[in-house]
Amino acid sequence: MIHQKSTSLKTFFLWCFILIFSLIAAYLSLISLFSVWVGFEHIQQFAFWVPILAGAISIAAIFCIFVSSIKYFLKQTKNPSAQLTLIFPYKKT
Repeated sequence: MIHQKSTSLKTFFLWCFILIFSLIAAYLSLISLFSVWVGFEHIQQFAFWVPILAGAISIAAIFCIFVSSIKYFLKQTKNPSAQLTLIFPYKKT
């Protein structure tokens, strides 16, 4: 009888999710960089700093969410027997 690991499919879907999440983060970062570029293009206008600040804050937020999520999902791929909890990924203390 052939025994397959039941976690191989879970690992495959986790890697697919990481890939899709990376593409979404790259797209959102591109939009944020475009916002910063628009701010620098219109530096002669009043309140030119608003799109620069908005783009910088959104890039920082995207980076923080991306890094913490990728660390969590990589930890899930290393420990395939753990349950996948998408709502509250961190342990409650």
